[in-house]
Amino acid sequence: MDTEAYSKELGLRLRAARMRNGMSLQDVEARTNGRFDAGTVRTYEVAERKIPVEKFLDLAGLYGEAPAALAPEIPGLERPLIVCSQCGTPHLAGFASAVLARW
Repeated sequence: MDTEAYSKELGLRLRAARMRNGMSLQDVEARTNGRFDAGTVRTYEVAERKIPVEKFLDLAGLYGEAPAALAPEIPGLERPLIVCSQCGTPHLAGFASAVLARW
């Protein structure tokens, strides 16, 4: 699976998780006090923009989903591929920090 196909599948899974929770894009923006702009979330869902791992983890938490359950499988890998450009940096906080600490 190439990165474009992976991004598209991840976006579809994020959208499905949001919809399972009965949330509109505007609901996401409101529930996160604007941390997630509705338009930005839409760009993640349609793979126009790659989602940073800390935002992916926060959205998974908002939707009540395990990040590994949302991340598409890649044949030949035991766990989903999540590339973290911020791992080990002191400014990660909240849900993202807690999830990364368990890894």
